[in-house]
Amino acid sequence: MDAHTKASLLGFGAVMLAQVIALVVLHIRSGGGKPGRLERSLELKLPNANREEFLARCRVRLAELGFRMGANSYEYFQQESPLEILGVFPHSKTPKRLTMDFAEHDDDSMTARLTVRYQNFILVDTGESHYAAVLLDYLSGRAEGMQKVPNQSLTAWNSLVGGLLAWVLTGLLFATRERMLWIAIVVLGITELGVGVAGIAATLLKPGEVVGRGKAILGILLSVSAVVTSLSYILNAPVDLAP
Repeated sequence: MDAHTKASLLGFGAVMLAQVIALVVLHIRSGGGKPGRLERSLELKLPNANREEFLARCRVRLAELGFRMGANSYEYFQQESPLEILGVFPHSKTPKRLTMDFAEHDDDSMTARLTVRYQNFILVDTGESHYAAVLLDYLSGRAEGMQKVPNQSLTAWNSLVGGLLAWVLTGLLFATRERMLWIAIVVLGITELGVGVAGIAATLLKPGEVVGRGKAILGILLSVSAVVTSLSYILNAPVDLAP
């Protein structure tokens, strides 16, 4: 394997490392909850006579939030179109299932139970638990408005971490004078530039729901400056430096 190929592989390896570090950072920020299929429930006691009124209000709010009826009128699914731009992941886009159950009591009252369950495995809880709680409060009538629960953009964090790694490689270039490291810096820097642009687009398309624009911008600046600085070093370095 020649030096050019090794440097390219190092660059792609750094891209993957940036993704892993970004995931770990978000996991720590979220409190390090246990990964799994997240589920939350809410119960409230109502008079039997209020059942239809409760159901009507709940269904109006479900439709407002983009839920679609499932097998029956007590099962609903929420999932936005998967064809949006890469990196746009508001909590409302994460596939989830909402079910309603009712248990009647002898005192002319009933217990309504609303359960929301995420369909996909939640590796890093970046606010999914909070979104589920806010959703249940709104559907049950405990809250009059659906509060926005912002989601930290993974692409924005990825771009920031990648930009920092690009400068680490630039530092190694200065320290070792290994010219081929510039290839790895370019691979990493250009990739994280694109990732950062996707992160900015996500925050613009879903304002208030996806956050992290500043991190994406900083990641882009770090990546571009690392590529430009390392190129300047290569062009101005003596020819007899390490090959």
